[in-house]
Amino acid sequence: MEGTTTAIVVVLSLAASYLAVSAYIASAAARVRRVPLVFNAELPHEEVSFPSRTDNLLLRGWYFAAGPDCAIIVNGGEQNRVDPVTGTLDLTADLVAAGYSVLLFDLRGRGESAGQGSILPHNDRDVGGAVDLVRLRGHRRVFIVAFSSGAAVTLALASVENVTAVVSDSCFASAREAFVRELARRGCPRALAYLLSPGVLLMARTVHSLDRIDPEIVVTRVTCPVFFIHGQSDSGVPVDDAYRLFKAARNPGNLLWIVPGAEHTQSYRTCRGDYLSRVTGFFAEVSRTSGRRVT
Repeated sequence: MEGTTTAIVVVLSLAASYLAVSAYIASAAARVRRVPLVFNAELPHEEVSFPSRTDNLLLRGWYFAAGPDCAIIVNGGEQNRVDPVTGTLDLTADLVAAGYSVLLFDLRGRGESAGQGSILPHNDRDVGGAVDLVRLRGHRRVFIVAFSSGAAVTLALASVENVTAVVSDSCFASAREAFVRELARRGCPRALAYLLSPGVLLMARTVHSLDRIDPEIVVTRVTCPVFFIHGQSDSGVPVDDAYRLFKAARNPGNLLWIVPGAEHTQSYRTCRGDYLSRVTGFFAEVSRTSGRRVT
């Protein structure tokens, strides 16, 4: 009997240690450092600030007035509103030249926005705050162009919010797989990352409501058209994730474009003209019709 009790205590201790380590890793993997805003926009713009939804964190950005329809750009990873890798300033200039107003802003804990930065948790609240701002500016049609983890939280927002359309660029399909890749990127052996991933995911779901922002889950509830874009040579998120998301989504107006030779979030940089033409063509078609696939 004493041996059985000892074994139970050992098992419970190991389980508690596993969950404690998992909780720590879940928080550490989600956190991002603040990257200062070191660039400025050359186009005429307005400095704006607005609250995130629910927790009312103060977010900051630039608003470019150009036309009745507005595109919100959402960065990914640790980047702020000016992402030179993706080319958010150039994309903004191209969209403004095409007649779209643009909101370019910092997610929480990035650039000039308040709060602790995180890869996924609560960022959908920030996107929701951005949508609220442009609607207050009188924009009836709201498009969102989002990259990587920014695309993941945008899809989560679009699953409960009536936006006009979403461009999802380089989004991952599974939060668990994304966590494993992130742990491996930060130096954790992949075998250990897989061993820890069930606990990490459990803690992330419990503490951060991760199921709310798991793309393969939430995309099934997105009713607006989504244009999935993914680089064929993406070494950060497998190109197969784009096919998985496109298959899971249910809107017949959705599109998928696999960009030859493009790395992670590099499709715009790789073929700028084609990218802009396809994205603005998608916006125009969605504005004209609903439920019909763009050719």
